[in-house]
Amino acid sequence: MRIIILVLTLCTLIMGIIPADAAAERRCETGCESGRECRPYGGYCRNRRQGWYGSRREVRSEEEARVLLSEYFAGSRASVGSLQERETYFEADVINPRGKVVDRVIIDKRSGRIRSIY
Repeated sequence: MRIIILVLTLCTLIMGIIPADAAAERRCETGCESGRECRPYGGYCRNRRQGWYGSRREVRSEEEARVLLSEYFAGSRASVGSLQERETYFEADVINPRGKVVDRVIIDKRSGRIRSIY
């Protein structure tokens, strides 16, 4: 009887130390606390790729802007069309698989933030 009580006590202590959702810590590797896709302002926790929520990512060239947009639209069927450089931002067309423009976005050069202008 004492052994059973001891085992139950140890199990209770161990369950209190180990989190119920051990996969929750691995979610930070993707940059999202919830495990869903992050868009467009970076991760919710620190990591090598995304940084912390709202972290800045300076964009200096059209090539960097195109790479950033390609990463942003990687999980969707949309792709990046034409890209023009403006004084403080880049402007890009978002096209669907049929080649039709479905949105126009800007990427701020100083912060790397992406937003729709439609």
